[in-house]
Amino acid sequence: MKILILASNPRKDLNLDREIRDLKEVIKKSQNRQAFEVEDALAVKVGQLQELLFDHRPQIVHFCGHGSGQQGLVFEGNDGGEQWVRAEALSEMFRLFSSNVGCVLLNACYSEEQANAIVNHIDYVIGMSQAIRDDAAIAFSKGFYRAVGYERSIEEAFEFGKNAIQLEISGSSKMRSVTTEAVRKAEVVNAIQHTEIPEHLKPILKTKPTLTTSSRANITAPEQPLPQETRVAIQLDIDKALETDTKVKQYRDRVREFLGDRKLSALETIRLERLRKDLGLSEAEATQILAEEMEPILKARDDYEAMLIGLIEAGEYPFDPKTEAELQTICQELQLTDEEVEAIKQPIIEAADEDYRGRLKRYEQGIRAALVSHYLLPSSARQSLNQLQRSLMLRYEDVTRIEKSIAALESKAFNFQVPRIEKDCTITYQRGQADYFAEALGGVTLEMVSIADGKFTMGQTEAETQYLTQQFSKEDYQKWFAIELPRHKVSIPSFLMGKYAVTQAQWSVVATDLPKVKIDLNPDPSHFKGADRPVEKVSWDEAVEFCDRLSQKAGKNYRLPSEAEWEYACRAGTTTPFYCGETIATDLANYNGNYTYGSGTKGVYREKTEAVGSFPPNAFGLYDMHGNVWEWCADYGHGNYEGAPIDGSAWIIGGDSDKRLLRGGSWYINPAYCRSCYRDFDAPVDRDFNLGFRVVCGFA
Repeated sequence: MKILILASNPRKDLNLDREIRDLKEVIKKSQNRQAFEVEDALAVKVGQLQELLFDHRPQIVHFCGHGSGQQGLVFEGNDGGEQWVRAEALSEMFRLFSSNVGCVLLNACYSEEQANAIVNHIDYVIGMSQAIRDDAAIAFSKGFYRAVGYERSIEEAFEFGKNAIQLEISGSSKMRSVTTEAVRKAEVVNAIQHTEIPEHLKPILKTKPTLTTSSRANITAPEQPLPQETRVAIQLDIDKALETDTKVKQYRDRVREFLGDRKLSALETIRLERLRKDLGLSEAEATQILAEEMEPILKARDDYEAMLIGLIEAGEYPFDPKTEAELQTICQELQLTDEEVEAIKQPIIEAADEDYRGRLKRYEQGIRAALVSHYLLPSSARQSLNQLQRSLMLRYEDVTRIEKSIAALESKAFNFQVPRIEKDCTITYQRGQADYFAEALGGVTLEMVSIADGKFTMGQTEAETQYLTQQFSKEDYQKWFAIELPRHKVSIPSFLMGKYAVTQAQWSVVATDLPKVKIDLNPDPSHFKGADRPVEKVSWDEAVEFCDRLSQKAGKNYRLPSEAEWEYACRAGTTTPFYCGETIATDLANYNGNYTYGSGTKGVYREKTEAVGSFPPNAFGLYDMHGNVWEWCADYGHGNYEGAPIDGSAWIIGGDSDKRLLRGGSWYINPAYCRSCYRDFDAPVDRDFNLGFRVVCGFA
């Protein structure tokens, strides 16, 4: 005998997976299990009904889902929404398949009207007279199929199904742990003989008016009296199953509660283990329940991971804004939390990012090999590079950026010595090299150093926190240093940065010779005079005017750095307080030598600015990143890094727009305020003899 289970739940509010699984398990354990074959179809669409009946040719058709009286039964429409099928349509369909189908079970609320119509053509049809509880509907089905498995007639199986509901509601199945088998058996016998279930919970059995004894034999065993002992044995079997169901449901409900946040904490795992033991469930049963409840969560994670990997393998990484938005929508549809998304995305994107960087490097090597004099490429080389770009699946804007950067920097490099302060405060040096180009400003040049893209952790380290809290009062630490937290990872695109802070000579040329954009500039504002000294006593607004004039003249986007770009450039790949190590010395920077940091010693207090380039550079080839003059950045003032950008851009949303960031410290300041991560604020209109700046620009 073949049983076809049709399930449809477009409202997503029924546990049909459990119902189907339980029914299959009942039939699998039945006495006559070899005679049964079970097929199921989930999310059945209206257009599939005839096809499924043709394909499987079942003797019993079991529908589980929603019904609503005259409206009919709910199936899934082609658009994924609800589609009602009325009684007359179902009746006509089963008329066409009446030669095979002998019994139809409509396990749905208010399905009696459909049963009345279908029974004109089918021998046995079971429907529900009113709304029925989900657990009662499942109990009925299990009792019904267990009796069918004992080769009982449809009429008797129907009675066993009703009594299964009766036992479930009466609570007798919950008494097993405190009653003897003899007492329990007596209770079951009494329930069979005397207990009446409320009418509103009774399924309704319809029999075809012309049904004959021979036609009954086609689907069930010949009718014969069922001994009382056999009835009790069957019902005890059903009752035991219902008891297990109750315990399983209690355990499953608690698992679902704990998985509300889509994860199990250590405490929740311990609580589940205690509940398992209290309920008497085996470890295998508990593990299966947890696996079933975790299945949709894990599937959602797997689906998102597969989509990410698929996009990357298709050459769509780095993702454009549209793809990012689509991925965000998919995350919402899959009900993934931000924590889940980050855990899945981070290792995949990091690997993709590394791979993409490698491909960009290969393209850079290809273009460097193809360059000829004056940075012009012959047409044959251009065709090869285009093919290389396509094979490496590189974005046009990234290729353009590489080409522009190489065209500007080719054959222009400088060598230098990078200092390192050892633990005994001795200074050692390593060789360094950087690419740059020189922007002509009419008699003077502005040297811009190439800074490669990368990632770094921005902010105060734990070692710095420990040292600063020991050296400063709690109030001073909170006021001056807590704004360097929390530490956070930032990705920085490649850019060009001034080799030095802007000098007085460079300032004078721009202020005097280049057209005004918004405000006038004083050609000679500095307190400490000297063409090679950094310009100071310039406000943030004046520094922006300098950048605007320079951009207009050079055709490049000169600007102030974001503080993330500034710290990335200052650190030059280090994680210590200073680019030269755990401490600093006045041989390496211009600050107030009457103060020390860490294991450092006191030094010279020069009490003025010094010419740019007077001290060794960092590993990126940038000079005077610690001390000499404070350097304006583009960002607004924020009291900490909560909500800070992680893409290297300037933070100009929220915060205090009447304050602008300052970095690097100056000639008169304690070295604690010259660290790579130290940040301070000032009004954009302020001028002082320790306020200067340096410029940056992008490659594009």
